[in-house]
Amino acid sequence: MAKRDLVWHIVIVIVFTAVYGAFIHSRAFSANSWSRLGAIESLVERGTWALDESAFVKSIDKIQVDGRFYSDKPPMMAFLGSGVYALVHHGFGLSLQAQGCEPDFDRWGCLAWERPTEADWAYYSLVLLLVCLPAAGMLALLFHVTQRQGWSVGMGLLLVVTLGVGTGVWPYSTVFTNHVPAAVCLFVAVYLLLQESQPRNLALAGFLVTLAAALDLSAAIYVLVMGGYVLLYQRPYIF
Repeated sequence: MAKRDLVWHIVIVIVFTAVYGAFIHSRAFSANSWSRLGAIESLVERGTWALDESAFVKSIDKIQVDGRFYSDKPPMMAFLGSGVYALVHHGFGLSLQAQGCEPDFDRWGCLAWERPTEADWAYYSLVLLLVCLPAAGMLALLFHVTQRQGWSVGMGLLLVVTLGVGTGVWPYSTVFTNHVPAAVCLFVAVYLLLQESQPRNLALAGFLVTLAAALDLSAAIYVLVMGGYVLLYQRPYIF
């Protein structure tokens, strides 16, 4: 990779992480996010998946099993998030908050940078590290692909900006949901499949597409699609 291209990759990651980070709210508002955050908080602070003692138990996105409430979301995002939350909770004393700024009464919609003293920085850390950074990395990889295909820097950046702020990648990169991490896994998996055929690339692509399905059940169809592609075009490398 040329030094100039490396600089552009770094710039893309920094700029889009900053852009997405600027639009993270001071706390989570949706039942979707509350469900996952409740599981994360319960795992780290009480060592259980049950939400009963969590402030996020008020989320409607839950199920009841044997008299206890649990998140009804695929558990992988909460499992990954528990590692990040354990670090910021035990290492920096940050805790997830279910109460705080109300967006209906705030002109900026309760953005974290606007309310630094009351923002839920544990939540901010989860979104930044598990959603914003992977999204920015995906955009940098997209730019890398355009340069390998012989595109000009300007056209490559135009495509990156279009995907980064002209699609659902932007809004979904500012909240704690599973869609962007799953999309990033699929994007990298496709990239690996289109590289030089090596068992290592195939194994990593298989891991990533499976991880995408574990993060977002709607991505499970791609396990079949990519499995079919490998069987049709990569048989010499697996048999």
